[in-house]
Amino acid sequence: MDMRKIKHLFSRFQNIIDDEISLMDDRGYVIDSSNPEKVGDYDTVCSFIEIDNEILSMNDKLYYSIHTNYGNVLIISINGNRVENRRLLQLIALFLSENLNNMTKEDFFKGVIQKEFNHDEIRELSSKFDLEFDSMANAIVIRLSEEIIDEAYSVITSMYPEEILIRLNSNTLIFIEIINSDHDYEDLEQSIYDTIFSELLYEANIGVGVVAQNLSYLHESYEKAKLLIELGIRFTDSKKIYYYNDLLLPILIDNIDESKLKEILDCTNSNVKSMLLDKELFLTSTKFLENNLNISDTARKLYVHRNTLIYRLNKIQNITGLDLRSLNDAIKFNILMVGYKFLKMNSSD
Repeated sequence: MDMRKIKHLFSRFQNIIDDEISLMDDRGYVIDSSNPEKVGDYDTVCSFIEIDNEILSMNDKLYYSIHTNYGNVLIISINGNRVENRRLLQLIALFLSENLNNMTKEDFFKGVIQKEFNHDEIRELSSKFDLEFDSMANAIVIRLSEEIIDEAYSVITSMYPEEILIRLNSNTLIFIEIINSDHDYEDLEQSIYDTIFSELLYEANIGVGVVAQNLSYLHESYEKAKLLIELGIRFTDSKKIYYYNDLLLPILIDNIDESKLKEILDCTNSNVKSMLLDKELFLTSTKFLENNLNISDTARKLYVHRNTLIYRLNKIQNITGLDLRSLNDAIKFNILMVGYKFLKMNSSD
């Protein structure tokens, strides 16, 4: 259940009603109240009397229940058994019911990725929206600028009118891909990127989450995709679409304690750290690794002569003691370079 939304709606009434008003679950647990001291306590009335479809008066206090579309019961109470409070209680209940039950499929998926529903609620709501709970799904996170997000939303929805596209905030869209559905798309994320670039002349950053085995794990796919964008922007210069397998090294380093990582790097005899300060050699090493240690391909991508590239590789070897033409040395170099880059970026945050 989206408790944040419920509390936000409920808070609107707390400042305009003089009498104490509280919101509880069906056990009487006080979720929110105009009296902060009551939050977290239990109202014992709710534990032994069923409150359903009518206003109940007990001990000069009024109670009224709300049934949500996802099977939960909420109870509102207000102090003071007066006619005006009875009317207020019914109005508040009506307002909350209409807002809580007017859920769209987009609202549902947004709640799933933000962990606003539990496992059982997701299963129940899936059937409401004609979704298979056990469907495998993937979250594709699209990071844009605030200036073009509206246009990008329109472009993507016109391309895929039957799919779910969520506007998460002012610079993030999330495309929900249901795997093995009636609408399977090849190279989906590349197609989204190319369309945004061709239509809006903007290079979006796109993180492709891992496939969730059912809808209740979709939030993990979203979290992975979000992490990929953060690491991809930091550690890759030429790519704008980020996959988990392509960023394994930054992911591993991101999970190492920073002090431990610094200790490991300090124990090496290499001078890789200085490479980060030399833009020409840093670009050369990055492109050489990206092109699988292929001299001809790297020279062509850098627009330099083959002999110029070899000269630079020799210079890198003289500085660091690592020959990037050797696979073992290239692996060591890459690990050290990513590690130092990680520490450098963290220190400048």
